[in-house]
Amino acid sequence: MKKPIFSKPLNNPFKMAQGIVFALLVVGCQENSNKSNPGEDLSGTSTAANTYTDTQTQTQTQVGVNTPPVASPVGQVSSNGVASFMANAFDNDQDQLTYLWNFGDGKNSTLASPMHNYPQSEIETQYNAQVIITDSKGDSISKVVTVVVPAKPAVVENTIPTSNPTFNVGQNGSVSFAANAVDLDGDVLTYFWDFKDGTTLTTASPMHTYALTDAIQNFQVTLTVSDTDGNVIPSTLNVQLPAVLPPPNTAPIVSPSFEYGSQANDELIVNFKAGATDAENDPLTYNWDFKDGSFSDVANPSHSYQMDFTEVTHNVQLMVSDGVNPAVTKTVSITVPSKPVVEPNLVTLLLEENTMGFCGFNGSVMGDHAGFSGAGYADGINEAGASITWQIDASATDTYQLVFAFANGGAATRIGTLDVNGQTQNVNFAATTNEWANWQTQNASVQMQAGVNTIKLTANTADGLPNIDSLTVSLLIAGDAQINPANCDAVIYPVNNNLLENGDLEQAVTLPWVKRGAATINVVTSQSRTSSHSLAVTGRTATWNGAGYKIDRLTSGNIYDFKVWVKLAAGEASANMKFTMQLTDDNGVSYHAISEAMANSDGWTLLSGSYDHQPAGRATDLLVYVESDSDTVSFFMDDLSMTGVIEQLATCELPSRFSWTSSGPLVKPQKSNWASVKDPTIVQYNGKFHIWATVFDLDQDIWASAYINFSDWASAGSSVQVPMAGTAVGNSIAPQVFYFEPQDKWYLITQWGGAYATTNDPTNINSWSSKRKLLQNEPNGSLDFWVICDDDNCYLYFSRDDGVLYVSKTTVANFPNFSGYEIVMEDHRGNGNSFLFEASNVYKVDGQDLYLLLVEAYRTPGYGPRYFRSWTATSLDGTWQALADTEENPFAGNNNVDWQGNKWADGISHGEMIRSGINQKMTIDPCNLQYLYQGDTGASIDGTYGGEPYNLGILNAK
Repeated sequence: MKKPIFSKPLNNPFKMAQGIVFALLVVGCQENSNKSNPGEDLSGTSTAANTYTDTQTQTQTQVGVNTPPVASPVGQVSSNGVASFMANAFDNDQDQLTYLWNFGDGKNSTLASPMHNYPQSEIETQYNAQVIITDSKGDSISKVVTVVVPAKPAVVENTIPTSNPTFNVGQNGSVSFAANAVDLDGDVLTYFWDFKDGTTLTTASPMHTYALTDAIQNFQVTLTVSDTDGNVIPSTLNVQLPAVLPPPNTAPIVSPSFEYGSQANDELIVNFKAGATDAENDPLTYNWDFKDGSFSDVANPSHSYQMDFTEVTHNVQLMVSDGVNPAVTKTVSITVPSKPVVEPNLVTLLLEENTMGFCGFNGSVMGDHAGFSGAGYADGINEAGASITWQIDASATDTYQLVFAFANGGAATRIGTLDVNGQTQNVNFAATTNEWANWQTQNASVQMQAGVNTIKLTANTADGLPNIDSLTVSLLIAGDAQINPANCDAVIYPVNNNLLENGDLEQAVTLPWVKRGAATINVVTSQSRTSSHSLAVTGRTATWNGAGYKIDRLTSGNIYDFKVWVKLAAGEASANMKFTMQLTDDNGVSYHAISEAMANSDGWTLLSGSYDHQPAGRATDLLVYVESDSDTVSFFMDDLSMTGVIEQLATCELPSRFSWTSSGPLVKPQKSNWASVKDPTIVQYNGKFHIWATVFDLDQDIWASAYINFSDWASAGSSVQVPMAGTAVGNSIAPQVFYFEPQDKWYLITQWGGAYATTNDPTNINSWSSKRKLLQNEPNGSLDFWVICDDDNCYLYFSRDDGVLYVSKTTVANFPNFSGYEIVMEDHRGNGNSFLFEASNVYKVDGQDLYLLLVEAYRTPGYGPRYFRSWTATSLDGTWQALADTEENPFAGNNNVDWQGNKWADGISHGEMIRSGINQKMTIDPCNLQYLYQGDTGASIDGTYGGEPYNLGILNAK
């Protein structure tokens, strides 16, 4: 009996899809014998000699007989005619199988599970697909799969979608929309809503909120519906939105209050609060009437009430306005108590012109109009800013009464600003007399301190001040008090003229004007406010770039009034211009705003204001300058002026015999291979001392240099000594450092041969430029170069250790280009050079038309001990007169130095005076002479001059 090859059902039968026929045709069957019939499947037979066990029949087969492959192929056809076939074949011998499919439409495939695309027709079609599976030993089987290819689907004609959009207007401008669109052939629809207020959406039923206004609004909303076949249906909706009227503006709510503050010096401080709010947040304005003649426009003012001998109640009124509604008015009642009753003691001081306590004014003392007291009256110039100044010495801090005796024969009241120690108030001088000989009085109450007080009265208008006959200062006080005139410290310069030379540029040169930063400055005639010249400022690259004016000095504690006119270059847009004072003092550099204003190219703009000069310690540099918030704007400056009181500097005559005390050694070499620290130059800058000096390097057997800075002499020895080797300038022997104002640069002068370097930051050794030649045709052996300048020329002094002092000269404008030289003096006594050796210094004496020349000398034979000779002259070109020029009477030497029990050095050698300034004029204060020097502390370390152990100390004049 025959039995099927597969006695078990297929593991993965395919499900039949709609319109798809599946069939499996078994081509052969296996009997128990090896006999085969036509049409039978011989896949279970083998010609191999070996036997095996058939797992299907559990019969013993001869080992080594090959087993043919077994297969259960299937097929599936999709609705679009694509058929998927699977051979589902395996081989018990694990032979490699190959496949050959014949799909029944003339197409073939050798894949185990191929895909095949049958052609579709109008009717369903059946195909018999045959697969032949062959193992690697040549045995094969053949199977047939019958598949039915469905007829191709009928073509459905596309339809256009329809749309019936609607909307509904809700609250607060919200509107709901619906597209209501249908597509009969089931295409996917897309939507595009344009709400005509700049907003769009792409949903079928969006919600949109419009901004309502106080007017009816209409929007032509459009909807575009599109299907996937490219059909587009547009629609339009007319959406009307109602008007919404804003709520009415309400007046502010005002609830003023107050608190009593301090009570002193017969004054009561009351602190007020407006307590005002506005529902619409409108900006509010305030008007307080304190009912004592005073007003305020701030929300929460503090007011000082003067207490009298009776109690007073004031109904203080506050008006608050929002600019829309009528102002709201509220009142609060405050009570000012009476001041304590004391027995007064009236102390009075009368100050007349040209007497002690009368310091100066802009004008002249006149006596043309009768009725005045004293020697005359102060007739000031008719100009805003004209002033008169007094100083008094008071014994008590209190409220004083000032009584001005004046005459105003003009047509209008003249108003002055009264400034007492920085506290200001206006004083009105009524024009009621119409006669300059009719003298009246005007009172003012001021707070003054114990000690010296400055009283300054400044005209507010172009009419100037009235004629002032006298000032009476009085104090009603319980107890004893004194009011005395002060001596104004010194002679005070009159301030009726501009104190700044060449402020109007009419000298046609830039000095003492200087540029700031990258700016370029030139005197031009193309623009001028008055006369014919102005200063053009161009090439700016940063806001701080500009032009300034160097001021020699001001008096500490005094206030100075500045004016300058600016105009922008043609084509420049309007820019904010700033007028500033740059002060360098013991605390460093600080900046003080004077004025600022918008300027343009159409006309000249005035920058005007005051500067209160309060330096910390010594002011070493003063620069008033103009800059702009714009980085690049070009502009013109003209008519720079400064008015104020400059006290004459106290000065001291240079003695014919000097006497000094010496410090101990303040600066010693810090490195073990340095033998000495010598040849110092010193500058006081930004609150510190800065020293550049020579050192001798024993290891390299060379002269080198170092830089140190410190805040005070106590820390000089511990300050780090920074070598200059390796920098761009390199070692700088016997240096001199100063600030050259006309170029706004720092210079370092050095020797071997004469050279200079420059920087904008002397505190940074890496900022110095490389050295450049200083003196053309310099003679051999030149050393110890020294530069000093006056207003017009610069002078280069130097020595050659030949008993001669040399000088070269060039103009300030041509500095630092020196060429040629001449002999200043010569002295060939002794060995020919010792009496006029080297290390020359030249200084300008502050407050005097006097220059001081120092030259190092030594006794012969030998090279020491060293001392300094001195000469003076009234100009750098003048004849030098001996001052203290012998070893017995030197400027400085062993014979006039008090070592205070510690004579650590033998002689006074190469050094420099502590200067009163930092610039090229090399100024010194004759009342405070100090000299930084090198002192030889003993025998040479290595037997050479380089090994001499020099340290630095300082001499102070007795």
